[in-house]
Amino acid sequence: MMGHAGKKLLFMGQDFGQYREWNEDCSIDWHLLEEQENRSLHSFLRDLLQLYKSYPALYEADYLYEGFSGSMRMMPAVPFTALSVTRKITCSVC
Repeated sequence: MMGHAGKKLLFMGQDFGQYREWNEDCSIDWHLLEEQENRSLHSFLRDLLQLYKSYPALYEADYLYEGFSGSMRMMPAVPFTALSVTRKITCSVC
């Protein structure tokens, strides 16, 4: 997901693996962070998002077709290069 072109969307509770669908009538299940599996997912996504924010080429042109090169345009599970429009930085992901 993080290497796929386009904006990254995590909805409430997805960052720690909430099991039930979000409901506006109650809060999200924060108590799940007491479980090791949910804490691990939360930590993994936290670190992954920090890495994502560290490489502007991954998000600066994610709304442009030209923002990604290689076979990423067709198959998201293969190596690609993200191209920064404003800073002319590339970030290759394998």
